[in-house]
Amino acid sequence: MGKYKPNSYGKIYSDFARRLGKIVLQYEELIVKRNNDFEIKEEEEFESTLYVCALQSLSAQFCEFKGEKNTVAGSELPIWGLEAAQISEFPKDKELNLRHVLVNIRDALCHPLSDENYLLYDSSSKDEKISEYQFVRSKNFRITIPVENIRTLVLELSKYLSADLEPETLQKAQIDEVEI
Repeated sequence: MGKYKPNSYGKIYSDFARRLGKIVLQYEELIVKRNNDFEIKEEEEFESTLYVCALQSLSAQFCEFKGEKNTVAGSELPIWGLEAAQISEFPKDKELNLRHVLVNIRDALCHPLSDENYLLYDSSSKDEKISEYQFVRSKNFRITIPVENIRTLVLELSKYLSADLEPETLQKAQIDEVEI
């Protein structure tokens, strides 16, 4: 594929986000659904790692380019694959919304174990397969997200960030859901 198409603001993050969503879906089509002749051992299926890598990139882009403008309220988080019940710690003085959740996830992914704050991310497994990730920012934020919800969050962020593409590019850029 050619170079990134700039969005209406002249930035490439929209096309980058669209492509990242497509990569996730292509991986699932090739590896998870096994719709090909490509042989891979089940223990070498790394979709959860791909989801977290995509989440790191997309959450950073969201915070940089869209975070201040985002008004997704806490009640709308399930659309994004997030549930209030997944959040075990959140600052009492902050409004629960997508921006605050993604800023904390981004910080945990991009700056793990920094000197300034206690930041980290970790995983839990069930039956030898990663089932969920925890994202922690000192004592102010803790969320545990199942892998399938991270997938939903990644695809929703990809759609949201790619919405700034010009209409003719966006028509070609539709991110179609794949059942796994």
